[in-house]
Amino acid sequence: MFNRILPATALAMAYLCLLPQARAADADLVAKAEREGKVLWYSSLLEKEAVKPLIDAFSAEYPKIKAEYIRSTGADMAKRIIADHQSGSAVADVYDGSTTVAEIAPAGLIQPYLPAAARNIPQTYWDPQNLWTAQVVYFTTVGYNTDLVSKEEAPSNYADLLDPKWKGKIGWATNGTASGVGFVGNVLDQMGSEEGMAYLKKLATQNIQFIKGGGNETLQAVADRQILIGLSIFNHHTLIQKKKGGRVEWVKMEPLLSFPNPIGLLKDAPHPNAGKLLIEFILSEEGQKILRDSDHIPSSDLVDATDPSVKHGFKVNFLGPQRLEKEQDGWKKIVVDVFR
Repeated sequence: MFNRILPATALAMAYLCLLPQARAADADLVAKAEREGKVLWYSSLLEKEAVKPLIDAFSAEYPKIKAEYIRSTGADMAKRIIADHQSGSAVADVYDGSTTVAEIAPAGLIQPYLPAAARNIPQTYWDPQNLWTAQVVYFTTVGYNTDLVSKEEAPSNYADLLDPKWKGKIGWATNGTASGVGFVGNVLDQMGSEEGMAYLKKLATQNIQFIKGGGNETLQAVADRQILIGLSIFNHHTLIQKKKGGRVEWVKMEPLLSFPNPIGLLKDAPHPNAGKLLIEFILSEEGQKILRDSDHIPSSDLVDATDPSVKHGFKVNFLGPQRLEKEQDGWKKIVVDVFR
């Protein structure tokens, strides 16, 4: 994604340079959004920690707009959005999630929109066709239960995961990118097809457990001692779990797979201006601080993570939604064929 020099990107950069004009448009956008009076956000972020605080703050800032949300996994959200449009009745205004983009972009269900707030977000984290902008970024890796696994004993590389003592005690999620799908993709990127497939077949003999849900559910299973080692867990979720008393930690197994949680406007949104305003709020410094305070990793350069170690200081393999769209079916097939 770093080498995309496209006309759309050039136009976007020119737009973002017009900061006075962008600010002047705010009042007009607010007025239009208030006339619409409502906004619905389909979100994959954690509800209690992130979605509700953002909605509450937005509602306090814009009391004339009734803000609502429905929380689900990215995969379920994509199915819902596609079903909405197939029924001829678009319901939501705003969507998020990397898996969501990979599923709905090919169907043409995203309305391009470049938020003014994107000027504070690295270009890596927004789409050249303006289909999405990252609201937070994710880094997935290995997590373990600190009561049952010592720091010295925890797997620190791919070979360590093949130790017979972990057989039946390793798990990953069934849904989304923070699952076996993302793990498989990262392995193949690092090892190549032939060596990577040979490794994955060896890993399959470890009887990997499938945890229903996404990366958050995998780490919860680690905290609950259902499994000892979780693959493709979000490193920042260990901060959230620790606040709940969870005995978990993450390993810097480089490169960590990184991908954005993109947010964007849906095609035929019933309340497009209110949707744009919600996106601007979430990407603003205020919205990013709310995400930071919920121990998510803000995409904005203006706001760091509460614990900077979850955002900096390690090598990363960045996976954008476009590549996920291209590769995910093949990676899913490997998960089914090799590990099921």
